[in-house]
Amino acid sequence: MEKTVVSNEYDGTRLDKFLQAEFKGITFTQVQKLCRKGNIRLNGSRVKANAIVSEGQEVRVPPFFYNQVEEIKQNLSNQDEKLLQENTIYRDENIIVINKLYGIPVQGGEKHLKSLDNMLKVFITDKKARLTHRLDRDTTGCLVFALNRPVSAKIAEAFKTRLVHKKYWAIVQGRLPELEGEIKIPLKKVGKDGEQRMVASIDGKHAITHYRKIASAGKDIHWLEVSPLTGRTHQIRVHLAELGTPIIGDKKYGEETELSGYISQEKMFLHARELEFDKSLNLKQNQFIADIPKHFKDVFKLFDWYEKQVEE
Repeated sequence: MEKTVVSNEYDGTRLDKFLQAEFKGITFTQVQKLCRKGNIRLNGSRVKANAIVSEGQEVRVPPFFYNQVEEIKQNLSNQDEKLLQENTIYRDENIIVINKLYGIPVQGGEKHLKSLDNMLKVFITDKKARLTHRLDRDTTGCLVFALNRPVSAKIAEAFKTRLVHKKYWAIVQGRLPELEGEIKIPLKKVGKDGEQRMVASIDGKHAITHYRKIASAGKDIHWLEVSPLTGRTHQIRVHLAELGTPIIGDKKYGEETELSGYISQEKMFLHARELEFDKSLNLKQNQFIADIPKHFKDVFKLFDWYEKQVEE
């Protein structure tokens, strides 16, 4: 077995969280199973995955934990490093803000070694980047990683307590009931693991999404600015589908539309355009804006839309 020592920044952290931070690509399920079998030891003793670790403690792990990090490096290239640099919106000693690319998962796992957190692990060696919130794999735009534990906890709490204002851009198809409004529909997760989806349900969790139309192409194609006031899984996607205006390219909650002849529906049209943090967080910069990806630009050109229309 190999060993690693708990550093000061992980003092008071759960063992499974510590190992997932230390060894990218290692999953929660792997840690659980290995602890049950005694293949992970804390100061030489068997331990549960939810045990709290302290600075200076020695954690023994199987050798493949280290091999997995090397495997991640082998799956990344100089081009991946260049993409990360080109899509970095902002960085200081506390945070790094990425304009997330389409189709790249935020977190790595057994099936996804090429992920944003793994790229940061390999290409940013002076700091440990910690995910503070999430975007779906097929959503693009602003994504914030913290570069130390205190800031990570502060930003994660800010998302929970609505100290972050989020604006998304979506291109949808359907008849808008109003040009601006709020969608208040409780959401509930259903289905088996791997096949789960969110559905509108009277016994679901409270969820509110504000939307307003920025521009339209005909009666049925709309460019919307969308602000989720709560943070439920797939909230925007489900709410817009329930409104009768599903996001174009959303294969999970939408359907192929009559636009397939001249708008590619291979990619979903949902983009995290802007994040604005409350000034009480004392960040060096509070507002971040992510440029739209190519598939958005192609549609903007097609319909003669331009970004300044948001301000009109």
